[in-house]
Parts: sequence; C-alpha cells; structure tokens
Amino acid sequence: MKKKLFALLLATLLLAGCTTSTSKKKRKKSTSEEIVNVVTNVTLNRSEINFNLNEEHQYVVETLVATVEGEGDYDKTLTWSSSNESVATVVNGVINGLSIGNAVITATSNSNKDKYATCSISVINDIPVVESVSISPEQPTIDLKTSSSVQLTAIVSGKNSPSQKVTWQAQSSGVLSVNSDGLVTATQTGSGTISATSVEDTSKFATVSVTVIDSTPRVNSVEIQPNGSSYSLDLYEEKNNKTKQFSAKVNAEYGASEEVTWSSSDPSKVSVSEAGLVTALQTTVSSVTITATSKFDSTKTDTVLISVVDTTPRVSSVNVSLAQSVKVNGTTTASAVVSGTNISADQKKVTWSSSNSSIADVDPNTGVVTGKSVGGPVTITATSVFDNTKYGSATISVQEASTGDAYTVMIYMCGSDLESDGDYASTDISEILAVTQSQPEDVNIIIETGGASRWASTHGISANYLTRYEVRDRKLVKKAQLTKANMSISSTFQSFVEWGIKDYPADKMALVFWDHGSGLDGCCYDENYSSYPSYDYLDPIEVQTGFRNAFKNTNYNDRFEWIGYDCCLMQNLELAAINAEFAQYMVASQVSENGGGWDYTPWVTELYKNKEGQTSTLLTKICDSFVDYYSSSSNQTLSWVYLDRVATFTSAFDSFVKTSGKTYSTYKSAANNALCFERDTCSYDLGGILNYSSLSVTSEVKSAYSNIVGYTRYNTSYYRSKQPTGVNFFVGNYTDEDTYEAITKDTLPNWSAMVLANW
Repeated sequence: MKKKLFALLLATLLLAGCTTSTSKKKRKKSTSEEIVNVVTNVTLNRSEINFNLNEEHQYVVETLVATVEGEGDYDKTLTWSSSNESVATVVNGVINGLSIGNAVITATSNSNKDKYATCSISVINDIPVVESVSISPEQPTIDLKTSSSVQLTAIVSGKNSPSQKVTWQAQSSGVLSVNSDGLVTATQTGSGTISATSVEDTSKFATVSVTVIDSTPRVNSVEIQPNGSSYSLDLYEEKNNKTKQFSAKVNAEYGASEEVTWSSSDPSKVSVSEAGLVTALQTTVSSVTITATSKFDSTKTDTVLISVVDTTPRVSSVNVSLAQSVKVNGTTTASAVVSGTNISADQKKVTWSSSNSSIADVDPNTGVVTGKSVGGPVTITATSVFDNTKYGSATISVQEASTGDAYTVMIYMCGSDLESDGDYASTDISEILAVTQSQPEDVNIIIETGGASRWASTHGISANYLTRYEVRDRKLVKKAQLTKANMSISSTFQSFVEWGIKDYPADKMALVFWDHGSGLDGCCYDENYSSYPSYDYLDPIEVQTGFRNAFKNTNYNDRFEWIGYDCCLMQNLELAAINAEFAQYMVASQVSENGGGWDYTPWVTELYKNKEGQTSTLLTKICDSFVDYYSSSSNQTLSWVYLDRVATFTSAFDSFVKTSGKTYSTYKSAANNALCFERDTCSYDLGGILNYSSLSVTSEVKSAYSNIVGYTRYNTSYYRSKQPTGVNFFVGNYTDEDTYEAITKDTLPNWSAMVLANW
C-alpha cells in the first residue's frame, strides 16, 4: 500500500513539473494474454531552467533528470536534443548554457518517439557593462586670479547599472594635480590633461584639457627691435651710421602698460632718447649696453650692445724714400708711403714738389726726380692729396754727369759644383755671348770666375786661378788672371767690387751673385775651400763688409742701381735691409732655383737695346725670362724689390711687433700658414705671414709691405691656392745665432730679440 501511495505522489510531482505525452490507444490483450513491452510516459524533473552567465565561468551547467515509464521489459533509453545549440547544448541530460537566448531541451524515448518531455531554457547575462566615460565640465578653465582649483565630475554610462567609481590622473608637467574626488588644483599657468578611468572597466576612460590662466595684469617680456644682439655705429659722418632708432615690443596682458624707459650704461659714449634713438658720441673699447625697462614691471627688460667705431679717413704721416744723389740729366724715382687709418688707395696719393727745381726737378704726379744742375741738397716733398697738412720730404744732391760709361753689370761667378758637375756657369756665359743685339760701347759686362774644381772647356776658363773677363762684341775677353783665392770670403768679394768701380765706372752699376744660395746663410760657396756638409758661404755680414770697404777704398759715394742673386732662396727681407745701404733695387728668388739659373740672353738683349731705360723694365725682363725658361708646372718664381722702401716697412713692422702683444708662437703659426719655400732654412712668404688673421697686422704695415715689392713672377699653374708675394722672412732658429743677431739688430731689433729669446 505504501509503495502504491509513493508512486502516486511521485507521478503527481513529475506531472506537475514536466509536459508528458500519453498514447490514446488502449492496449489490447492478446488472446494468449501476452505482456507487451511498451513506453507509456516520459517526464523531466524540471520544465523550465534560467541560466545567468554573470559568473566566473565561460558557461553554466544544469542536469535534467528524466523518468521513463512503461509496461513489460521496455527500452528506457532516451535521445536528448536542443532546439538552439548556440544558446544551450545537452548531453545525457547535462545542459550547458552558452550564450544569451532561448532554447528547448527535449528528451525522446528511443523505442516510442511519441513519448518525450521538454524543458524551456532561458540564458541571460546581467553583468554591468561600461560603455563610455565622460567628464564635466568639458572645457574647464582655472583663473589663478580668482581660484586655484576646479571640480570635475565623471559619468560612467553603460548597461546593467555599471559602477560610477573612477580613478583620476593628471598629465600636466607640474602644472596641475588632481585628487581622488576629481578636484583639480593648479600650481602655475599652462595646461594639462586630466583623465578619469572606470574602475569596473579600465579600458574605458575620458580625458579633458584643463587650461590655467592668470588674468592678473602683467608684463611677460620686453623685446628691443630690431632684435639683433649687437650693433656698430660709426662716427664717420659720410657713412650716415651715427644713430640708430630702436623700439620696444612689450608683451603685456590684461591691461598692463606697454610703456618702457630707455637707459645707457655709458651715456658719455652712447646716448639714448626717451623714444629709443641711440646716438654714438665717442669710440668705444668695450660695448655700451642700451636697456629698455618696462614701466609696469621693472624686472622685465631687454638689452642691446652698441659699439662705436670711427672710420673717418685720417692721414697720420707721409714718409719719403729717395736716393741720396742723382747726376745731371740723370733720373731717380722718389717713393712715398702714406700712413694713416681708414685710408683707401686713392687717399694715399701724393703730389710732389721740389725746393729748387733748377737743381733737381720732380714730376708732381710720378715722383721722378731729374738732375738739372750740380748742387744741393734739394728737398723733395710729397704732400698728401687727401690731407694737404700732411707731408714728408727727403733731400737729394745733384752731381756732375758721369764721365764714365752708361752701365756696368758685374757678375761674381762662383762656379762650385754647379759648374764642375753640370757646366751651368759656362752655359750662362754662352747665353750672354749669344746676344745678337749690338753692344753699346758704354755698356759693360764683367765677370770674375772661380770657386769650381773644374771648368768646362767651352771658354778656356782655368780652375787654377781667379780670372776676370769683360764681355765685348760677343767675346769673352780675359782682363786679369789672379792667384786662386776663396770666393766665399769677404776680401775676395771686396777686391772684385773695387775692380769694377775703378776700371768700369758707370752711371748705373749692377752686381750679380752667381752660385748656390741658402737664405740668411748666404751664397757663393767655393768648393775648392770647403766641402759638404761644412760649406763656407759668403754670408750677409761678409757681403756688407765687402761693399763698405770697397766703397770706402774707391771713394764711391753713390749706390749701385741694383743687386741680383742668381742663387737659391735669397729674396729675404733681412738681406734686403742690409743691401739697401748699397743699391736701389734687388732681384732674387724666394725658392730654390733650377741649376741653370737665369736665362741671360733675353735680359742682356734688353740692356743693350735700352741702356737708358727704366731699371724696373730691365728687372721685370729678368723675372719674366727666368720663369718662362722653365716648365709652366715648375715652382720657379723671381721678384724685384725697392730697397729704398725697405726701411719704412721694417720700422713699421718692428714697431708692430713691440706693441701688438703677439707671442712668438703666434708668428710661428702664421709662418706655418704661409707658403714655406724652405723649411730647413725657415724661409716663409712674408705676405702670407702678414695676412694671418690671428696676427691682426695693421693696414699701415701691410701697405708698407706692398710698397716694397715692385714685381713678382711665378708659374700660376703651380701656385694655385697660395701665391708668392715677393719676399721671404725668417721665422725659426736654423741660422747661427751670432750671425742672425748681426743681420737684424739694427733693422729689426724687437723682432730679433723675440726670435733670439725663443732660440
């Protein structure tokens, strides 16, 4: 009875929770009353299940319990199915909820398809979803004049009532900060970004830009315009650059005044008006500061530096160089160096005048002095065209016209190994004899040969004697055969000079040294009396002694027209300063000459054709014919200089050395940046040294140097980046100290002291 009651109760419960299907057919008993195996009913323990995906798992699971009723030994197996497997699946009653939606789970009898039961499935998800975050106000501004903060509010929008909690963050480079409640505080003007990020979904956030202003009236900056940092004014009226107008741009906000006051750090040199007009009053050593100051806020200023120069051309002096004497009907050219500041080439012009034109007349434009009658001294004056209050003068005497010849060229030919190894001396004699132009009676070329261990047989010259020759009508005429003597000593040279002056006096005397040369070491080494490496040269002091003694012994009171060096490296300032005592011009090479030396035929031809011509023309011919003789790619160069003008330059340069404050190392740097013609003998191009920027050589010194050089010829295809300027200068310590001091002590005392101090 209890079993039957329990069965009824269970059936009642199952029927209440599940939908069931029953057959309308009544079972008929067979005639034999056999039991039929049949399913009569299928029920499920639940008719409806609600899933909520708001859990930690990807899906949720429920299990249905199915009851199968029937008669006999019936089949109790079932087939489970889902009407929407994307929403829910079922396996043996185990249901998986997969996605939001509805589905029906069915359990069907495998033996009687009419018998089944169903359960409705509903899948939901009530997780809060954050869709966006916004911040209010959208364009917040803080004005520090009234407040230092602003309150921001964050609104989190979405589904299923997401949390309103956010985290606040400031990105402002120190301008802003924000607390956890969204209160933004400003520390200075500027701007920054504030972000609010959802706590529930950190991928959702909002940002807002906060601008911080300060509407308090203020001046932010003062700018002087034009806005250069420094300017130079010039007191020279013609340049119209004595004043400059400035203005001040004041960056003011919120009604602050834009007015400024102007001031000068040295009103005695540079003044400034209330309107910003700057006026130069005096030259300055250091710049004067002009300041514009805000009237509203005196801490706001701007400055500009003003320097004042005075480029007004001024002539300070006129120095005249002039030969001591000229013969009646003879000419010589005076030269003038106009010194000063800011003077151009045109402003260096002079006009010439004579204190007694009946004795010595002078061309007012060219400075050519002509002897008119015996007398003197006559003062020749050069007056500045630009400033006629500045002038200079020199005196000259006029002597009787020479009863001698017009021209004598003396060649001191020390053959050395150039002859014994290469016949170069004999070749140059042949070049002289090859001149086809008729030789005037009053033009002499005399030669003294020696110094070589062997002479070519060309002219019958003996190495066992000193031999003196005269060139006459294309022949070498022996005039004297002397005892063999050392041509590298002063007495031998002196004897030759005396012979020329006494036996071949002429209006114009010239002397050529022929042999090796080595700058300040000297020239003309006699290989019969010395050998490598202890060569004995005729040094500059020996040349000086020989000339002085020869002039004294012959009562020669004039100067030679020119001295030439057919030798290497002899165009040096120091040597020119010594030779200025004995001649008016000097022609020599800055570099090592090729063994063949000068090309004699062209310039001797010029001498024969034009014995009365300008010396400058003849010397230029020597330079041109020499350089033309050699390949255009060779380094050959030759120049001639005015010896009368050397003293003006050495005086200006030595004064510069004394006052410039430049160290010897700076001069060494200048030399290293100039053309170096022979590093072993420390021969550097003087013009290149003077143009070295760090020396800051004055225009007066540079002008005096340019007046020395009459003409320079060089192969332009060889000298491209740097060109020879005509004269070498000694910077180093190669030469013997005592000799160097003797060469320079009178003409370059300050330079000599500096060099010797760094020897």
